[in-house]
Amino acid sequence: MENLKENLQILIEDYNNEREHQRIEKRELNGELIAEGGLLLYWSVNKPLYLKQTDRNNEPVNSRNSYHFDNTSRHAKAEFRRRLSMINGHLYEADTSIFTPSPDDHTRVQITSLLTTVDVITLLCNKFQIINDVSDFCICIRRSSGETFVLNDDSYPLIEWLKFSADKNEYRTIVMNNLDKLKDDETVKRYSCLPEPALQSILKQFKIEYDADRNKVKNRFERYRRILEERISEISTDL
Repeated sequence: MENLKENLQILIEDYNNEREHQRIEKRELNGELIAEGGLLLYWSVNKPLYLKQTDRNNEPVNSRNSYHFDNTSRHAKAEFRRRLSMINGHLYEADTSIFTPSPDDHTRVQITSLLTTVDVITLLCNKFQIINDVSDFCICIRRSSGETFVLNDDSYPLIEWLKFSADKNEYRTIVMNNLDKLKDDETVKRYSCLPEPALQSILKQFKIEYDADRNKVKNRFERYRRILEERISEISTDL
């Protein structure tokens, strides 16, 4: 338990040292260290999201948020804008309550290190009043190269993100349809058809990237271990 607490402490400190804003807070509850903060989630869904139909007061759609029209009548503009509404800064079709985010659309949810993947997806659905089944979605961490790490339902997304977040421009946390995970299986099938020399070359490249990431994490932990040991030594000397 103490090792888990120390590891989480190091992850939080490393994250906050790299960022001036959007810091991760921490607190203790019954001796357990809890991280709290905003998790940035990018949409990567290829199926419509259905919103709960209510008499909500929709946010107005202004010219910056609506699409640009050329050679279009004023009536057509007004009609199009009438059909669009916003929820949490995202456009959706007001008449059908269908929300189809683009891959670059993202949102931030406030979570703690105690929330599992299912908890976070549930929180996200509640935030946008999405009525799709929670089991339709999954959360993954995707590298800029396309390499994807799918989180288990009982994983803790905030902790998993902290492990990768040292390279904040290299990784994104993605929300995608569960069926999209099958694409990764298809990729593996395509690899299995390649000749052995090609597979060895791909495996070698994966190993290089893996070793580089592992060394970054190892060096980071070693640095903080030395800092902690020096601090403990100073405290012992003062006593």
